[in-house]
Amino acid sequence: MLTPQGSPPGRWWLRVLASVWIAAATGAWAAVAAEQQRYDSAGVNVVVSDLPGSTLVLSLRPRVRIGAATGEDMYLLHSVGQARVLAGGRIVVANCLPPILRWYDSTGVYITGTGREGEGPEEFVEGGCANGMFVLDDGRVETWEHSVKRLKVFDPSGVQVSSLTANTRELGPGTSALGRFAGGYLMGEHRALGSQEVIDERRARPVRRSSWRDTLVFHRFGADGSRERAIGRVAWIEWAETVLPTEIGPFPTDIVVPFAPMGMAVPWGKVVAVGEGSRAEIELIDSDGRLTTIVRWKVERVPVTDEMIRTWIEGRLASDPNRDGRYLRDARRALEAYPYPDSAHLYSRFLVGTDRRLWVRNFRPLGVRTNTWFGFDSSGALACALAVPPGAWVLDIGDDYVLLVERDELDVESVAYYDMVDPGMRQAPDLGEGRASCSAGDRRGGAR
Repeated sequence: MLTPQGSPPGRWWLRVLASVWIAAATGAWAAVAAEQQRYDSAGVNVVVSDLPGSTLVLSLRPRVRIGAATGEDMYLLHSVGQARVLAGGRIVVANCLPPILRWYDSTGVYITGTGREGEGPEEFVEGGCANGMFVLDDGRVETWEHSVKRLKVFDPSGVQVSSLTANTRELGPGTSALGRFAGGYLMGEHRALGSQEVIDERRARPVRRSSWRDTLVFHRFGADGSRERAIGRVAWIEWAETVLPTEIGPFPTDIVVPFAPMGMAVPWGKVVAVGEGSRAEIELIDSDGRLTTIVRWKVERVPVTDEMIRTWIEGRLASDPNRDGRYLRDARRALEAYPYPDSAHLYSRFLVGTDRRLWVRNFRPLGVRTNTWFGFDSSGALACALAVPPGAWVLDIGDDYVLLVERDELDVESVAYYDMVDPGMRQAPDLGEGRASCSAGDRRGGAR
């Protein structure tokens, strides 16, 4: 990660952002924003925020729900990869099984769809999915297929207008499209660079296996779909998950380790937000890889206790009840022997919403029933906090709504559109009260 060098912080500015304000015409509430400090350190802008004074929540019921257990195929969702809210309230959903891109109106009624398994036009590779989806200002939708490194473009009516395949050799294996700029894309190139310990039931000492690291690359497509040029590599980061490779039982297994830092990056306006969660800090870098801004917020670390580790191990083993007793014993021994960090990562995901804020999902300690997200405006200031049920996967966040994937008790998958509401006025959306939004401000993205 890039670290600023130079003299101690210079001049300080203290600015208190907006407090609660009420839009009388609509009855909407705004979140209580955080206090903010700004200073310059050797040419790097540093923004420090306190925690917001209040946390928004979701309405009691969604305004729109897309998904059903039975009925018409276009309402049956399985493994939703991406979804976004378009202009006019339409919702586009990238379903993975089968791979179909679907458009719905603002009430959740199906409009059109495109895609099926195959290699031809308007088809997605078998077993593939739109791993990335980018909505352009003119209503076009772009999809990125990770396995075949293919970018497709669809017009606002859902018709595919182009398809480009990236040069596989130059981009390396397993390339991810992490986000889009006006002039190109942020790609994560995955390359094996080192090794890491493997816990082996047959050996007293660990063995070694290759591990992966990423490099972030600004990428543009040429007219023929090959790589035109890389604008520049901007940072090295650890891959998004820390895994514990094991050789327990008949097959090797990689177990995702909780609490550890997780490298992540996303384009945000004209900059890239980069972080790994070990500190309450995000670095913003430009297309030349130059550190421009450090975004910080004041929060206490969460210690990793023995109880947290035991709870996670029991939950991990219970999720695989069909394994035989020997496997479970060996897995428990391996998991108990792992050197867990002293404190948990402070955050584990980035999302740039339709509101153009940078949203960060915080670590959820034991006993806390919601996931808290922090929303940062374009200046780098912490604008508001949002509480989301832990079982929901957030897909998009707007000025006053949240789009997420949920599963019910029968494991039926749905995409749901919820209003943001003030916790003291939590209502169902049809009652028309309590609707809230983040505090007003410049949301163009990317601290300047």
